[in-house]
Amino acid sequence: MIDNERMKIIINEMEHYLNEIEKIGIKSESDLDYLRFPAISMNLLSLVNKIIDLGEELLAGKKLGMPSTYRDVFVILEKNNLINSSLSKNLQILAKYRNILAHEYGTLYKKDIIFLLTKLRYVKEFERLVKKMI
Repeated sequence: MIDNERMKIIINEMEHYLNEIEKIGIKSESDLDYLRFPAISMNLLSLVNKIIDLGEELLAGKKLGMPSTYRDVFVILEKNNLINSSLSKNLQILAKYRNILAHEYGTLYKKDIIFLLTKLRYVKEFERLVKKMI
């Protein structure tokens, strides 16, 4: 059974990070100065963690098994027709960047941040979809 209250908490946290990212106001690589680069990076990491948490809660609630990687969360959701392949692919991309954001900060470039920001629409799509399920 899906824990609706837990899902709502995760969604609220996701919305918080989305709002923080918007407030930072990155539109291009030139906006990523020495203050905003780490700020946006940490907010993206927190957001990606919440996306993964939300997916894992969905898997647990529907008893769909345990993923072996962060990316597998979205593969399993797709295989069980809970998300479409386009959404799955884009959420997998975000999940792939999770470890780079967390552990390989030195290999993260401005172009990576801009690329990740283009994926935020998929975060919002996933959020809308999950809201309909709970």
